[in-house]
Amino acid sequence: MKKLLLILLCLPFIGFGQQTYVPDDNFEQEYYEAEFVKEGELSLFGKIKDTFISGGVGGMSILSFILLLTLASIIFLKNKYITILVGFMALLVGISFSMLGLYGAYDAIEAAGDISPSLVAGGVKVALITTFYGLIIFTLSVILTLISLIFKKR
Repeated sequence: MKKLLLILLCLPFIGFGQQTYVPDDNFEQEYYEAEFVKEGELSLFGKIKDTFISGGVGGMSILSFILLLTLASIIFLKNKYITILVGFMALLVGISFSMLGLYGAYDAIEAAGDISPSLVAGGVKVALITTFYGLIIFTLSVILTLISLIFKKR
């Protein structure tokens, strides 16, 4: 049982390579053909994957690890309120990585000088992905705790 739990806790780190992919001229055509979609639109899974990757590998991996900790705490621990604390930790980590993303975006804006407002909005949108993911994990932890407490009383 402990080996299975250890494997589950390491899953978020599997598949995140250290190399950066530089697209070539045929990147978009190959990408859309690989997703089996028409007219240049991504499938739902493709949109989720792109959003996850654009949130940053480090922050999203840590948040995925905390998500697995949340699920492990609701399953294996007797004190279900620890699940809420782990979920709250996810929210704090999400906000922290969002602040780091905003700092990097504003640093790039300062270095570039005069830029368009749409570029600023795009940078802020990407920086808030980790906060949203942390909020989802926190909400899930509260819901799971409430469900476990309801079934415990019966």
